[in-house]
Amino acid sequence: MQGAAPPSEAGPVTAVDRAAREFESIFVRQLLEASHVGRSSGPYASMSVDAISKALADGGGLGLASTIARDIGRAESDVSRFG
Repeated sequence: MQGAAPPSEAGPVTAVDRAAREFESIFVRQLLEASHVGRSSGPYASMSVDAISKALADGGGLGLASTIARDIGRAESDVSRFG
C-alpha cells in the first residue's frame, strides 16, 4: 500500500502542509518507539527512529499528512464562511 503523494508534488507547500507532515512524522516516531523499533543500546538509536519517521512522512508516509492538511483547509473554509 502506498501513501498519498507528498503535498510538494501536488502544488505549492503551505504552512499547513508542513505542519501536517511534521505531525505525521511525530506520530510515526511514537508508533516506532512503541513497537520497539530502534531500541538498540547504542547512542544513535533514537536518531534512527527519527530518521525513519521523517523519511516515511516526507515520502508520503501513511497518508495522514494529506488528510490532516485537507481537513484543516476545510475547517478554515468553514470558519471564514460561518465565522
